Amino acid sequence: MNRIYFCFLFAISLINTGFTQQASDPRISFFLSMSLENTHSLFSGSSRYDFEMNPNYTAGVEIIVINKNSFDKYGFGINYQAKNNLIGVEGNYNFWPLYFFSQIKIAEIDRFKINAQFNLGYNFFNANADYKDSVGSTKGGIYYSLGSVIYVGRSIQLRAFYSTNYGNLKIESNEFLVKNNFISLGLGYTF
Repeated sequence: MNRIYFCFLFAISLINTGFTQQASDPRISFFLSMSLENTHSLFSGSSRYDFEMNPNYTAGVEIIVINKNSFDKYGFGINYQAKNNLIGVEGNYNFWPLYFFSQIKIAEIDRFKINAQFNLGYNFFNANADYKDSVGSTKGGIYYSLGSVIYVGRSIQLRAFYSTNYGNLKIESNEFLVKNNFISLGLGYTF
């Protein structure tokens, strides 16, 4: 948890440094997304266990550090993927990705700016006692996503992403690679 606080303080300290963007350009985005087509898999050796998931929500913030002529944007973000329940199985889990992003403008049509965005980072992985069998432990892993951010006017965002979270689950002497994939649709606001 101390790593999250450190990263947050580091992010805030960058806000007032010499950015390469116009003072009038937005720097911070908040967003809320709903995940669809969520799949959750556990891998151990040659065994694979797949679980169905309920739709879920993600809330996050992104801070733009570099904005070159409103064409390329770079920065970092963090999001909270709400606790998700396994259908038909006891237990729930969630991820907290902390990531860097690159956003590239693809097209501009009237008041719409269409951007492609790639996120890459580390996600913290949490699970309740039912998920990890009360004696198990979890460890985070790589997070990545690819999608589109469409700006409507100056501040409103329409977001669509395909995301993957990796983590590790250890229960006694058994170790599992955890892979969580989902498609998300959401809204954001930039200021």
